[in-house]
Amino acid sequence: MTKVKLSASEWKRIKGFLRTRSDVYIGKPRECKRFVEGVLWVARSGAQWRLLPGSYGEWNSVFKRFDRWAEKGVWRAMMEHFAEDADM
Repeated sequence: MTKVKLSASEWKRIKGFLRTRSDVYIGKPRECKRFVEGVLWVARSGAQWRLLPGSYGEWNSVFKRFDRWAEKGVWRAMMEHFAEDADM
């Protein structure tokens, strides 16, 4: 599967949403964007986490962060937040 890249406007909106969450560590925006793109790559490809290309980061680190966000309800809240926006 090809690399997943968020557009500047998509990332701006996602980053804006994430900044409303006090329980989310964004860190360096560039690294956080790479993490979100890695999660999208796994979701779109249906591949195992171990097959995540290294350009998205070390697969286990990406998975652990994904899992922490899932436990906090970040992904669900993000999906609900953007549900009415067809472009997202």
